[in-house]
Amino acid sequence: MTPTPTSPEPAGDASSSQRGISRRSIVVAGAWSVPAITVAVAAPSASASTTLAIVVTDPPTQTTACSATVTPIRFTVTENGAPAAGRAVTVTLPDGARFRSGVTGTYISGSDGVVTVPAGDIIAGPSTGAITAVLPGANVQTALPVRTTGALRYGSNSANIAAASNAGFVHLSASDNGAVAVKANGEVWRTTSDAREWVKVGDGGSTEANQSGYVAFGNGESGDALWIKDGALRYGSNAANIAAASNSGFVRLSASDNGAVAVKANGEVWRTTSEERPWVKVGDGASTDANQSGYVNYGAGAPGNALWIQGGALRYGSNSANIPAANNSGFVRVSASDNGAVAVKANGEVWRTTSEEFAWVKVGDGASTDANQSGYVNYGAGAPGNALWIQGGALRYGSNSANIPAANNSGFVRVSASDNGAVAVKANGEVWRTTSEEFAWVKVGDGASTDANQSGYVNYGAGAPGNALWIQTTTTCAV
Repeated sequence: MTPTPTSPEPAGDASSSQRGISRRSIVVAGAWSVPAITVAVAAPSASASTTLAIVVTDPPTQTTACSATVTPIRFTVTENGAPAAGRAVTVTLPDGARFRSGVTGTYISGSDGVVTVPAGDIIAGPSTGAITAVLPGANVQTALPVRTTGALRYGSNSANIAAASNAGFVHLSASDNGAVAVKANGEVWRTTSDAREWVKVGDGGSTEANQSGYVAFGNGESGDALWIKDGALRYGSNAANIAAASNSGFVRLSASDNGAVAVKANGEVWRTTSEERPWVKVGDGASTDANQSGYVNYGAGAPGNALWIQGGALRYGSNSANIPAANNSGFVRVSASDNGAVAVKANGEVWRTTSEEFAWVKVGDGASTDANQSGYVNYGAGAPGNALWIQGGALRYGSNSANIPAANNSGFVRVSASDNGAVAVKANGEVWRTTSEEFAWVKVGDGASTDANQSGYVNYGAGAPGNALWIQTTTTCAV
C-alpha cells in the first residue's frame, strides 16, 4: 500500500500526537531472543456501537542493525469485527530507527483491512525496539528485532584492523593461535599469532553461530580461516580439502587450532586434523544446533578427533565417548579446545574430559544450557585444565567458583575458551578475561555484544600473554 502523507512532519520523524502505548514501556531483550509482542487496544470510535481494532498479522523479521527491513510488516484493521478499509494508520518507530527518505509513516488500509509497511521502508536502529501502529480508537505494538553489529576489540584496545573496515561484525571464533570474524554482509576476516593484522579472506560467508573457526595444518605453517559459504567448506580463500561431491550442506563448524569438525544439515559429521589434512566423514545423526560439536586431542602425539552429540549421547570420532553408558544421555552442548572439552546436559549437569584424563568426569550441576556458556581452559605449567561454566550467572571453574571477586561474579551470559585463556561477557556488556599466566579474571572492556560466538581468546607473539577478542556493539547509525 502506498504511504499517504497526513502531516507536515519531516520524513523519518517517528513522533505523533497519537502514540498510544509508549515505546519506552516495552522491555527490550536480546536481538536473537525477542518474539513479536502484539498488544491490541480497542475502544469505541464514532459511537458506542462501533469498535475499531488493529492487530499485527505479519510481524517484523530480524533486521541487521542500521539496515533496511527485508520483509513487509502488516497490520489488519477491523470495525465491529469486519475489515475496515480506508483507515489511516500512523506507524511510529523506536529510538534509533527511521523511515527511508520520502516515507511519512502513515499508511492506508486496503479493502481487506490490511495495512502494509513495504520492505525497505524502515531503517532499523542499532538495537531491538518496538514499533507502534495507531489509528483513532485503537493501537498495537510489536517488537522490531535487530541483529546487532559492531567493531573488533583486542583486550582494551581496537583490534589491528583498518578503522574503515572495522564495522559490521556479527560473529567471532578464536583458537589459541588465530581467529576468524564474519560481517553481516558475509565478509570473512582472520588473524594469526604470526600475522597480527586482520586480513580479509573471502565473501559470502554464512553468518549464523558456529559457522567459522581457525585451524593450522602441520609443518609450522600459519593457519587460516575455516568457514562455510553456501553450505560448502572453505579454507582461507580456497575450497577446503574435501571431495567436491561431498562439499555441500554444511551448517556448523567448530575448530581448535589443530583440528576441526563440521556437521551437515542431514547430520553427517566430518573432521580434519593438523596431521591429516583431508576431511573425513566419521558419523551420522549428529545434532545440528550451535555448540554441539568440537575437536579435542588425547595422548602424546596421537591425532585428535571429533566430539559430537548423537541423540543426546556423546560420540568421539566413530565411537561412543569414554563415559559410562548409564550417564551418556541428555547432552545438549559441547565446547572443546585442543586439550580438553566440556559437555552440558539439559538438566544442567556439567562433564569434562582432558588430554591427560581420557574419561569424562562430572564436575557440577545447575549449569546454564544456552550456547557459548561453557569452555575448557588450562592454568599453570603442566597442570591439567578444567571446565569453565556459568551457574546462575556466576563463573565456575571445575567444581569451584572461578577466581574472580564475589562482588563481580554475577550476570555472566557467555563464555569462550581456547586452552590457554578464556573470555566471559555479562548481560550488561562487561568483558572479562583470564589467561594461563594470569589466573585471576580481569575486566577489559564494556559494551560487548552478548550474542553467541561474539568473543574469544587468542595469543600474539612468542611468550606474550593472550587477550580477549570481542565485538563492541554499535550504538548509533550513520544517517
